[in-house]
Amino acid sequence: MIDSPLLGLPDFAAGQVWLVGAGPGDPGLLSVLALHALGGADVVVYDDLARAGKRVLRLKGGDPCVFGRGGEEALALAAVGVPFRIVPGITAGIGGLAYAGIPLTHRDTNSAVTFLTGHGSDGGVPDGLDWPAIARGAPVLVLYMASRHLPSIAKRLMAAGRSRAEPVAIISKATTAEQRVVVSSLGEIAVVAAAVEAPSIVVIGEVVRFRETLDWVGARGPRGEDPASI
Repeated sequence: MIDSPLLGLPDFAAGQVWLVGAGPGDPGLLSVLALHALGGADVVVYDDLARAGKRVLRLKGGDPCVFGRGGEEALALAAVGVPFRIVPGITAGIGGLAYAGIPLTHRDTNSAVTFLTGHGSDGGVPDGLDWPAIARGAPVLVLYMASRHLPSIAKRLMAAGRSRAEPVAIISKATTAEQRVVVSSLGEIAVVAAAVEAPSIVVIGEVVRFRETLDWVGARGPRGEDPASI
């Protein structure tokens, strides 16, 4: 357990619920406060993103409670007066790109980025989004849960003016030993999207081209493994 007095970490008091972001997959990306929470928790509720050596309850819904996005869970806790703390984690939209050798921004390409979901609560493409505005709004788009609907999303973006030649990367199981990165173009992404395993993160924009030079994982794997062993 982390030495909380030394670091000035808050106590995880009885009766509290901490909503902790687990990060994109590599356990090394957990924050000190997240590890402190795991050490002090009596019960850990999780989804497929995280496990711990505690009594574990698994959610059947989709969003994790102790590990995950947490907004709906925080609202539910607030509604019944349960004290809670939110411990944000590294989002896959930043950490996953970094492990793929793709910078989120670069002075030569973009100073703005848009994050969005590609999977609505009804299971389809989010119809409530203004796709023409999204296409124009930022040079780089990062999409969560979008691989299933990527062909449809690509059509909408191209219809709104994005180039067919614009590079796209799909990062599957980002930051883990099973990480796989597929690079294509907006016009051709439908050909490869179906073969990429979830969970995945999608990035669209010129920053994808930096991967050729910045693929620091390369022959080492996310944690320094020999690629022949992973």
